[in-house]
Amino acid sequence: ITYFDLKGQEIYKISQIDKKLKDISKKTNTYVNSEEYYKEIKKLKKEEIYVSDVIGESLKTKIIGRFTKESAKKAGIEFEPERYAYAGKENPVGKEFEGIVRFVTPVYKAEKKVGYVSVALDHKHIMQF
Repeated sequence: ITYFDLKGQEIYKISQIDKKLKDISKKTNTYVNSEEYYKEIKKLKKEEIYVSDVIGESLKTKIIGRFTKESAKKAGIEFEPERYAYAGKENPVGKEFEGIVRFVTPVYKAEKKVGYVSVALDHKHIMQF
C-alpha cells in the first residue's frame, strides 16, 4: 500500500517487494517497469477507483512438453528447469508467474485532491475467488 502526492512522489509505503520511496510518474519506477497508471489516475474523481490489468513479468520456456535433460539438450539449452516458467507436470520446479492487480483512488482534504492511495494485490489472492 502506498500514498503518493499529485506529482507521483511516494510519501508513505508499506511493501514486501520494494520499500524504497519512488516517483511513480516514471514507468521505470513501477512494478517490473511496466505500469502506466499515473497517466490514468489523473482523471479520477472523488470515490472513483482505478483497477489495472494483471501486471507481471512474462516467463517463457524453450521446451514444449516435459522439461527433461533430453528435451533441454534437444533445445540447445542447459538443463535448468528452475530458470524457466512453471508448467505443471511438464516443469513443476519452474518459476511461477508473479503478478499484481493495482487499485488506486484519490485522497481529498477539504474537497481538494491532495494525493492518491494505491494497493497492489497479488493476483493469486484474486484467483482464489
